[in-house]
Amino acid sequence: MNLFKQFARRFAVLLLCVSMLTGMLLPAQAADTYDPAATTPEPTPATSFQFSNGTITDHIGEETDIVIPAKIDGKEVTKLDDMCIGVSSAAVKTIVIPSTVVYYGDY
Repeated sequence: MNLFKQFARRFAVLLLCVSMLTGMLLPAQAADTYDPAATTPEPTPATSFQFSNGTITDHIGEETDIVIPAKIDGKEVTKLDDMCIGVSSAAVKTIVIPSTVVYYGDY
């Protein structure tokens, strides 16, 4: 009986080590295949927005999938005004907001 317990403990330790190594190797392989350019959509053209002093005040385009650009005319987009997307764009499906935006108003 003592021999069985010793075998069971060693087997459990071996199983734990193998699962830990597998867990460390698989995410590392996935990280090598990540391509941000393939997952980042193209920004919606700047002409589709009314823009003033870093704030998008209105979406005047026809797009249903909107990707807010990080910059318009060389100026960083930092705010989305109240109702800037939605009033004139009833068919909007998705909106991608860049990390430069620090404030967005009510939708």
